[in-house]
Amino acid sequence: MVSKVNRQISDRADSSLQVYLASTFGTSQIAANGIGQTLWSLASSMCVSMNPVFITVIGQCMGAKDSVTAEWYLRKLVRWALIISALWNALVLAMLPTILPLYSITAETRRLVWIIVIIHNSFAAFVQPFAMPLSSGLRAAGDVRFTMWALIFTNVVCRTLLSFVFGLWMHMGVVGIALAMCMDWCIKAALDIWRFRRGTWKNFIGVASIGVVLGLLILINPFEAFRTFAIFAGIALAYTGIASLINELKA
Repeated sequence: MVSKVNRQISDRADSSLQVYLASTFGTSQIAANGIGQTLWSLASSMCVSMNPVFITVIGQCMGAKDSVTAEWYLRKLVRWALIISALWNALVLAMLPTILPLYSITAETRRLVWIIVIIHNSFAAFVQPFAMPLSSGLRAAGDVRFTMWALIFTNVVCRTLLSFVFGLWMHMGVVGIALAMCMDWCIKAALDIWRFRRGTWKNFIGVASIGVVLGLLILINPFEAFRTFAIFAGIALAYTGIASLINELKA
């Protein structure tokens, strides 16, 4: 829920930023940005619709403490998301010659719409499934904090900075805004893939269970709780010391 609220807030902030930047680029680019936003929403709807699928399936697996099955479904669902997203974005792009005549726009605006939609759909087909549905799967597994901070970093910091760099400093206009959004997805996708391959997301159920047990132990018998903490600390220090000694001997 927290991550969903953060996504909505950051999306609204980014939309406001894009509208503000586009308003400084001239009439044609303002119109192209408005039409592009509508088509971008249509193209991204397939990945957005996959989010509840990931949350439901991975949440059920992790609720049953079956991280192996959760990982299997994550890989399978990502593959399906890639296939479906690629087909859908290709279809939206194929419909563009039919959609654009509905707007009374200049040739320059039409050219800009073509450019930003091609950029968006290319990345939405092959990058967005890792940046959005995979992130939802990690969140369903309990990795809420990482996905929340990754979203804030990429969606607010990276996209905002790159929008100014591409759009204003490099004078790319709305094309720069589209590229900044796609770079945001690339960075988010890289972070999610790294987190998934590292496997840290599998441990959240176990960590939560340990926290519940220790919390109950503190409530029932505080002195025994301190003894338990000391044992855990001793085991951790012994393991660290032995591992360091082995590494030194190997060197």
